[in-house]
Order: sequence, then structure tokens, then C-alpha cells
Amino acid sequence: MLKLMRLLTIICLFFGLGTMTYAASPNPVSSAYMQSYFTTISAASCLGVYLPHTSQEFDYLRSYGWQIESQQGNDGKVELNYAVAKNYFPQINKQIYLVTFRGSASKSDWKINLATKKVNYGGSTLAEMQELAAQPVIKDGATVHAGFNSYVDAVLRSGVVDENSKLRGLFKRVSEDPDAYLVLTGHSLGGATATLLGERLVSLGMPKEKFVVITFGAPAVGNSVFAEQYGNKIKLVRISNTADPVPGSLQTFFGGYKQFGEPVKYSLSNKISNLQHAMAMYFDYSLSEYYKERDKQISMGRLEPVTDRKITQQPVVAVWVNNSES
Repeated sequence: MLKLMRLLTIICLFFGLGTMTYAASPNPVSSAYMQSYFTTISAASCLGVYLPHTSQEFDYLRSYGWQIESQQGNDGKVELNYAVAKNYFPQINKQIYLVTFRGSASKSDWKINLATKKVNYGGSTLAEMQELAAQPVIKDGATVHAGFNSYVDAVLRSGVVDENSKLRGLFKRVSEDPDAYLVLTGHSLGGATATLLGERLVSLGMPKEKFVVITFGAPAVGNSVFAEQYGNKIKLVRISNTADPVPGSLQTFFGGYKQFGEPVKYSLSNKISNLQHAMAMYFDYSLSEYYKERDKQISMGRLEPVTDRKITQQPVVAVWVNNSES
């Protein structure tokens, strides 16, 4: 039954998102609508990346034009799990790239989480970044979580930069193509990775205006000096909820960490005891917020409503075949 409900929810989402039709109006949709739209797409991808080969979320993203590739890697110390997707949006004349980092799902991931000591942050090349991080911590300097930093270093080596620390692949395309835009996203550990990678991309030469970071239930990545010096260098939409302990966990248990970015807090009942940090909850809430914003745009004539007229000339049949045992 839970699988059926999840499937129906996803179908409803993509019937709405897949038909983002603009009304004949001189007024474009608001930035709040676009943020809600891509927040929901990001949430769906964050849910899908946990089971990339069997994900219903990825299946439906693909049915609306998203090309998605799951990526795994292991350099002997860090196990990487993320997905790379792209889609063209004629409404805004942009090629959108979506890079989604998985949250904690393995022993290797928890080793990263528990490497809570801080290392120096800085540098404009990968070599400089690694050299600075290996030095004794500088008093009153910008520092970041050692585990998250090692994870992002592995991501950089896996396909973000070449041997000369120049951007390559999709990151080079986004940086150079005026019609390309990047969304970095992730849940929990994945959100921390997306945040720190965003900061590294700016240090490596990517303009801040070329991408956005959207995170769900992510812990802080650095100290207050890091937040003050680097927090405004990226556009970060940091989504949490009123019952999720993870975004404040490092500050509470270890101290010396500080969040930054644009906070968006979902209101969650304290009576819910097992979903405070679940990505499924963040997806459901994001979907609800999207439809609220969509209704506003329709009422202002900026979006066309999905037709509700009855078709009587020919029967319309929907067939759903489920071979799952549950």
C-alpha cells in the first residue's frame, strides 16, 4: 500500500511539473515559483538517488525529459554515490544540470560523518586546498568538517577538475555556456557535500550566478569564520524542519559549527516520531509547497491551469501493471 501511495504521489507531481505551461501574459512566473519548482525536482532526485537503479522518482523524471546517470566511485578511502541529470527548459531557455548527492546509507558514509575534527579551508587549486587542509589548524581561521572536506576532494578528483585544477565536463560547460545552469542538491551528508562543493566551485572559477545549492536536512559544514567569509559566495537554499535534529547536531554535540544560507523551515508536528529526517517527508512537504505556489501563479494568470474538462468522445483508459509482491 505504501508503494502504491508513493507512486500515485509521484504521478501527481509530474502531471503538474511536466506541464509547466505559461499563460499568454506579459508577467513571467515569480522567482518564488521557480524556486519551489526546482526545490521539488531536487527533492524527488534526492529521494531517488538512494535507490538509483529501481527508483520510481528517477523513472518519472526520465519520462519528462531528464537524462539521468547514476555515479559510484571508491578511491580506497571515500565511497562516492551521486547522480547527474540534465534537461532543457524552453520556458526559460536554459539547459539545467542537476547533480544530486546521496545521504548516509553505508558504513563508509558514517565514517565520513564521524570525522568531525576541523581542517583549514582555502586555496584556488585542488593541490592548494589539500595542502592547506593538511596543515595544523590556523587560529581564528576558516575551518570545515574534515570528513565532508575529504568527500568533496574525492568528488573533485572524480570528474570536476583536470590535473591542472581546471573545471571539466559539465562543470566547464555550465561555467562557459550562458544558457546553462547548475543545481547542486543533496539530503543530509549529501546536502553537506553539495554545499561544500559549491564553495569549491567558486574558488575554482565558476561564477556564483551560474548555480544554486538546495539542501534538505543538512548539517553545518564549517565554523563561524567560514560562514562569515564564504557564506555569501554561493546561493544556498537550506531546507530543514522544526523536528529534524541533524541540521543542529554538530553545533549541539561538538560546538564551533555554524549554518549559513537562506533558511527554509518546514513546520512538522512533534507527534511524528520517525520521519523528522526522512527524505520522503521532505519530498512530500516540498510537493505541497509547490502546489500552493502554483495555485498563486494560476490565480494571477501567469500559469495555465491543468484542464479539468471531461472527455466524452472516446474512452480514456489508464493501465497500471505492478509486478511487486508488496
